[in-house]
Amino acid sequence: MQVYTLQGDATITSAGGDTTIWEIDPAADKPVTLLGYSFDVTSETGEAQEEWLRMMVIRYTGGTFTSSNGTATTARPVELINADAFGGAAEFNGTTIASSSGTAHNLASFGVPVRGGYGPVFFPPEYRFKCQGVANEAMVINMLNTLADDITLTSTLWIGEG
Repeated sequence: MQVYTLQGDATITSAGGDTTIWEIDPAADKPVTLLGYSFDVTSETGEAQEEWLRMMVIRYTGGTFTSSNGTATTARPVELINADAFGGAAEFNGTTIASSSGTAHNLASFGVPVRGGYGPVFFPPEYRFKCQGVANEAMVINMLNTLADDITLTSTLWIGEG
C-alpha cells in the first residue's frame, strides 16, 4: 500500500451550514484506506465563545454521487522511492454538502474544539475506513453544524492506496 498525505487550509464561513470538509474518490480498482487525520482551527486562539465542530466520516456506495465542489487537492506520497501518483481524486472544503442517491454508511462521528484541535489520530488496522475503488463509491468527512463565526481550518489526512 502506498501512503499519501492530503493537506488543506481554508476559511469556513458562518454563513454556510453543513459542509464537506474532505471528499476522497478512489480510482477504479484502487482501494483507498483512511489511515489518520488531523483538524486544527488556527483563527480562534483567543476566542471566549467555546464551540465544537461536529464531524462525520461517511462512505457512499451505489447510486449517483453528487460532489461537494471543493478545491482539488494533490495527494503527496510519504515515501519518494518508487512512489506512484495517487490514482484517485480529493477535494477540500466543499461549499455544499456531498450526497448520494445510493447508500450512506455513517462510519464515525467526532467533535473538534475550535480552540484545541483534534489529532493527529491514527487508526489501528482493524479500525481503518476503506473505499473499495468501485463505481459510485466515495468517502467524505462532513462538518454538520453552522458556525458562530468564521474560522480558519487546517487539516491533514493520511491515506493509503492499493
